[in-house]
Amino acid sequence: YAPEEPPPVPTLDRGRPGGFGPDTLIRLEDGGAVAAGSAHPGMRIQDGGRVEEVLLARVRHLCRLDGGVYGVLNRVLARSGPVAVPLMRGAQLFETGGEELVWLVTERSRVRSGPHLFEDMWGNPQLRKTRRISEAEVIAALNASERG
Repeated sequence: YAPEEPPPVPTLDRGRPGGFGPDTLIRLEDGGAVAAGSAHPGMRIQDGGRVEEVLLARVRHLCRLDGGVYGVLNRVLARSGPVAVPLMRGAQLFETGGEELVWLVTERSRVRSGPHLFEDMWGNPQLRKTRRISEAEVIAALNASERG
């Protein structure tokens, strides 16, 4: 155990929706762009509002689309509704030994990358709120486990 070293990044088969390659550009609210790996909480991104969380994991199955690398479970918001990235015209699936992806949780559950608007890992703010565990719930659970 080495507390000064970060824990290893987990390797997942497909991950969750909303994963971006660390070098994949996401658009900022001011019109600029930043690599997903450089995104941080508080940053304001186009269509998504404020970045609330940034998570990392390694994923085996990925997809290239229009110059970006995305998780295979990502969904593009098209006029007809959400479309899985692998079903997009020009998408190329590939498998790795575990390439790191960045998941962004945003205020509006949206991330714009290249010409596409993606859902974040939750898909919508209401679903995110129902799945989030509050700090008070975590403290209560820890206290209950100590009383044992």
